Amino acid sequence: LFERIPAMWQLRFWVIPLVLTVAAGLATVSFSQNADSTDSLKRSVDEFFSVLGIDQNAQQAFERLLGRSPLARHPSIQEMLTKVEGFDDKYGTYVKHAVVLERTLGAERNVVFMKYLYLAENYPVVWHFTFYRRPSRTGENRDWVLIGVRFDTDLETLAVVPRQTAS
Repeated sequence: LFERIPAMWQLRFWVIPLVLTVAAGLATVSFSQNADSTDSLKRSVDEFFSVLGIDQNAQQAFERLLGRSPLARHPSIQEMLTKVEGFDDKYGTYVKHAVVLERTLGAERNVVFMKYLYLAENYPVVWHFTFYRRPSRTGENRDWVLIGVRFDTDLETLAVVPRQTAS
C-alpha cells in the first residue's frame, strides 16, 4: 500500500498522528497543573470553614483566609465578621460545607471563582470566593490572592444554570 503512495503523503501519515499525540499530552499536562494550582485554594477555603464552623473562631478564620490580601484592611471585612459571629443564632450550628461551583477565567486561568454551601442546622448559607493570580512576565510562580469574599442566602440563584455562549 505504501509503495503506491507518494513519499510526501507517507510522511503525513506519521506526522499528523504524532502532532496530535504531542498536543494531547501537552493539554493533559497543562490541565493537571491548573487543577493542582487550585488545590491550595480549596485547602484554604476548607481551613476557613473548619476554623469558622468547628472551632467557632470567626476572627481567626478570616485572618487565615485573608492573609496578605488587600481585603484584610478593608472596612467591610469587619462588618462581615460581626455578621458571621451571629451565624449560630441566625442559621444554627455549622454541620459541614460543600463545593457548589469552581470556575476559572482567562487564558492562563488567573481568576478562580468558587461557591460553597455552608450547611448549618437550620438554614444554608452561600459563600462566594474570588481569587486572582497576577500574570507573570518572566515565568516565575505567582501566589494566589483573595480579591473577593461574600455570603448570602440566595439559594435560588444556585438552581439557575448559566447559558453557554457560543465561541
